[in-house]
Amino acid sequence: MAFPLPDHLPRKQDVSSAILTKIGNATTSTLNAAEASQWLSELDSTILATKRQIHERISGSLPEFERQFNSAVSVQERLASLKRNVGQLDTAVSAPETGLVDSLLRNLSAHSTLSQDKTDVDSLHNALHQLSILRTSFNHLTELVSEGRLPQAVESIHKYENLLQALPSHIARSQVVLDLRQRFSTTRARTEDQLDDAYSRGVQISLSEVTVLQAISVRQTDVFLKLPDIISSLSATSLTQNLGVLRRNLLAVVDHIIAKPLTIESSEMSHGVAKLSIVQEQSMPDDPFARLTNLTLLLDFLAEHLFPHLPSTFLVTLSKPISTSLLQGLLIPSLPSTFGGLPTYLLLTEQVVSFEQQYISKLLDISATDFPLKDWISGVSGHYERQRRTQILGHARSVFMTSSTMPSFTAEIVIQPPEPLVSSVIPVQEDEEEVENGEEDAWGLNDETSDTSRTHGSDETEAWGLDDDLEEVSAESANPPSVEPTSQSEPDSSDAWGWGDEDDLDPLPDDDDDPWADPPTKEEAQPPTPPHQLPAATPKVAKGLAKLAKKNKAASAGSSSAAASPAPQHPPSPPPSHPALGSAPEIRVRPPQLAPTIPAPISETYRVSGQMKELVATVESILRDAEQFSSEGAKLFPSSSSSTHGKTLYQTASAVLDMYRALQPLRIGSQHKTTPEIGFQYSNDLFWLSEQVEELDEEKFSDEVKRLKAVSERWFDETISQQRIDIQTSISEGSKGFVDTGNQEQYDECEAAVNGAVQQIKSFARQWKNILPAGRYYTALGLVVDGALSHVMADILDLHDIPELESGRLAELCRIFKSLEGLFSRNVEQPSFAPSYIPSWFKFTYLSELLEASMADITYLFEEGLLVDFETDELVRLVKGLFADNVLRTTTINKIMAGHPEV
Repeated sequence: MAFPLPDHLPRKQDVSSAILTKIGNATTSTLNAAEASQWLSELDSTILATKRQIHERISGSLPEFERQFNSAVSVQERLASLKRNVGQLDTAVSAPETGLVDSLLRNLSAHSTLSQDKTDVDSLHNALHQLSILRTSFNHLTELVSEGRLPQAVESIHKYENLLQALPSHIARSQVVLDLRQRFSTTRARTEDQLDDAYSRGVQISLSEVTVLQAISVRQTDVFLKLPDIISSLSATSLTQNLGVLRRNLLAVVDHIIAKPLTIESSEMSHGVAKLSIVQEQSMPDDPFARLTNLTLLLDFLAEHLFPHLPSTFLVTLSKPISTSLLQGLLIPSLPSTFGGLPTYLLLTEQVVSFEQQYISKLLDISATDFPLKDWISGVSGHYERQRRTQILGHARSVFMTSSTMPSFTAEIVIQPPEPLVSSVIPVQEDEEEVENGEEDAWGLNDETSDTSRTHGSDETEAWGLDDDLEEVSAESANPPSVEPTSQSEPDSSDAWGWGDEDDLDPLPDDDDDPWADPPTKEEAQPPTPPHQLPAATPKVAKGLAKLAKKNKAASAGSSSAAASPAPQHPPSPPPSHPALGSAPEIRVRPPQLAPTIPAPISETYRVSGQMKELVATVESILRDAEQFSSEGAKLFPSSSSSTHGKTLYQTASAVLDMYRALQPLRIGSQHKTTPEIGFQYSNDLFWLSEQVEELDEEKFSDEVKRLKAVSERWFDETISQQRIDIQTSISEGSKGFVDTGNQEQYDECEAAVNGAVQQIKSFARQWKNILPAGRYYTALGLVVDGALSHVMADILDLHDIPELESGRLAELCRIFKSLEGLFSRNVEQPSFAPSYIPSWFKFTYLSELLEASMADITYLFEEGLLVDFETDELVRLVKGLFADNVLRTTTINKIMAGHPEV
């Protein structure tokens, strides 16, 4: 393709182009005959000029022209000759009758037909030959099966299978071969069935008999086959199935022989039949040695008559199950439960080791490198201890999870009170005449009160068992002094302290129901003492009364030092009555030769479940077994370390105790929340158990004793806490915060709630008194009472407005709890020791008086330091609720907010 010239370059136009351009530019107006004639004339001139140029060109190079012309003529001639020859050749090759291609195709077709005929004949001959072989072989196989020659038939079957596999595919798909295959499968299945039947009749194993036939007849024939021939003739699938059944039956017989006392009888071989009879007699003794002997007889019988005919791989599969059966069925169950049975058991283990070497290793598994029975027997001492542990724990669990039929019993605890403190001064009460402060006389503290105070102090000294030569020691009274009203129009408030309420107290349980009601002695006259083994909450000290007594003594004696009653220590004693405000103790130096007598031990009783005796007996038995095994185990097991003998049994004793601690709460469940006696009883049981275990072996059970006592304390505390919550909930639901007690209906509901709480606490007292020791009884009861008093105080102190009517009624409600004071005294002649066990007793008693006291009374008590049990914000809330807002109330509140005075 020529490169197109750009438009801006000059173009050489030929003649035709010029003429055609003119023709194209002509219009209808300019086109005429003259114009057309001119165009023709120009065209003719141009043609003539072109011819002239051609002629000139040829004339100028004529030789070259002639040469090229001659060449062109020669090419045309050769082309014509070639066309003629090709036509002739095409006729010779492609002619329909005479052509070479037609003749060649006819000859090739004939040759192909002949060759196919030959191939068909050869294939037919080959197929007929192979079918003839198959038919002959099948007829021979059928003949062998019919005659009962099963081993030969099995060989023929293998050959026939090879023939079938070697058949060409076109023959294998033929109908004749398919029919032969079906008939062959039927014959083969028949042969396998006959072999299975012969084997099943030749080897018969049951729990009562083992029979092995050396020659077995084929059914419906007269042929007898040997057992080895039958086993070797079985197919792989059939052999695997039969060996699996044989293994299962043999292991069942082994387990049966190991598990039960049996008699085994082996009959002599007769007519090729070997039989082993297994007989079970009801009266046979259970002898593990005889069971091992029976297993030996069974294996000897099988080794002689059956095992030689079986594959070696099958015998290996029997070794481990038989070892396991011996271990699980003979050795472990035969482990003695007592130390005395170990020597005989060790003889059995020696025979088991010999059995493993002779039968397991040499007969069943020759290539075995491990000996599980021997390895287990080497640790038989540990197995004995662990089994003994399992038996003990199982028995203990059954005992713990069932209700004990053993009656509960009373245990005794001896408490050694702490030695009394030796003081260098003795406070002595002065006579009432020495009181010179007239303001203090205005509180109504007369001679009778002072005499009473001295008498109580003397009784306390005698109750602690001090020497008669000692001077009387006065202490503060358990009851705070009453406040005489400043106006004569107000009623006397001395009764508010309950001095005359002794006749109104609910009667205490009779001495016949008192578990501690032994004839009182000089030592027992003092109040019950909480045992130091069972610590109780430390009662709150009556700080207000102590400081009041100190101030009064300082004012009367003119001395800056005073002796106050010490805070109650554990075990607490009944606090004496408070001294009169107008009396002060005289300070005397104690004679150096005098010393207090050490108080005699106090005995207290509490109830313990009868099941605890059985538990302690179990622990004692475990310790005896452990001690015997530890001392004599080295003789029986010289190969094992003597330091480990008895270690597991010693640990079992602790495990029994741990199991009891774990299972008993599950049996109790949540019953202790509604029935506190259950929780207290469990706490008693744990404490008594800890004491007994500590006596058995304090060193070994030191940690266990601590845990038992800790759990005992926790259950004791949780039971008390639950009862405190129940009492507080009961009061809260009935009193509704002691709001609007001026309403008679509301007051009645509050009174019913308070009385209900008091009666519930008294019911607790009757129930707990027969369970707990005296010290814990008063501690538990005191904490429950303290919970009720604290809740009532909190509700009253939270009241924002307490009118005069409501304050009186609230005071009356508080006095109802006064009847509980009698629960903390052995008899009415002894002073109550309620403050020693009720931390809030003094505070609550003051609150009942403050509710009816005047502003001057409250101010005086605060200045004297008698209200230190109250927080300043509590006193401020109480003053704001009791009195209207005025200058006096503001002054009093400011004084209180400044803090308690130091006395």
